[in-house]
Amino acid sequence: MMQTKRHHALNDVAFAQLREQIERRSGLHFPAEKKYILENRLGQRLKELQLPSFEAYVSHLETRGGTDPEWDVLLNLVTTRETYFFRDPAQLTLFGKELLPQVIQDKKRRGEGVLRVLSAACSSGDEVFTLAILLQEYGMWPMGMRWEVGGIDISPKAIELAEEGIYGPYALRHVPAELLGKYFEEVPGQGMRPIAALRQRVRFRRGNLMEASQVRNLGMADLIFCRNVLIYFDAAAREKILANLAQSLNPGGFIVTGFSETPKHGIAGLEIKRFGSSAVYQKVG
Repeated sequence: MMQTKRHHALNDVAFAQLREQIERRSGLHFPAEKKYILENRLGQRLKELQLPSFEAYVSHLETRGGTDPEWDVLLNLVTTRETYFFRDPAQLTLFGKELLPQVIQDKKRRGEGVLRVLSAACSSGDEVFTLAILLQEYGMWPMGMRWEVGGIDISPKAIELAEEGIYGPYALRHVPAELLGKYFEEVPGQGMRPIAALRQRVRFRRGNLMEASQVRNLGMADLIFCRNVLIYFDAAAREKILANLAQSLNPGGFIVTGFSETPKHGIAGLEIKRFGSSAVYQKVG
């Protein structure tokens, strides 16, 4: 007789407990209709740990505390890492043609010598290196001014991949051919890697956007990209994240959110700035 494959089921009680722990730890919000995500992504982990149920997994987390390595595994499994180079080109055009010249002019006026761009929830680093390419291509820097790009993500696996910096055809599919040849080198049998001149200009740090001190670890920024991130948080968490980003943003700097994350009024220290059909946050004061 054929033996049926055993499936772990996530009941409502265990889902509520697990969701509460994840949200308290990371700010990530899983509404009831997304229960299947936790069930699908964590089911295999239960088997690896030889745990009989999701209730046992919740207990496993509770008894080991917030510093247990299992939290790293959990966050790697439940965070979404859908990303690729040159995503949403209209926003990248806005960055290069409108936001960047204004920020450079302000920094020149203040006599500041370093321009920093931050990718919040940077995942495997695709956006970080995209921004680095655009900054390198811009090429009209005032005498003595230099630039750097930082990336922050809560997932240790994402940071590991970003620091490794090797990408396949899917991630690179929208990179213009001339830029691919100019800014990437082949790693035989593995993929393509940004050239050393780019890698030397970027830094990655693990951090939680819900913690202001962790956001500040990469220094004050002049432009922050936080795209397709806020949709995974509830309203209160979104406001807290934006407030934390604002604390790490120099006056006059900009925060760019995703197209589906329309800026909302009422975020302390930020006002909405419109460029044609696009809207971003700008820090006042």
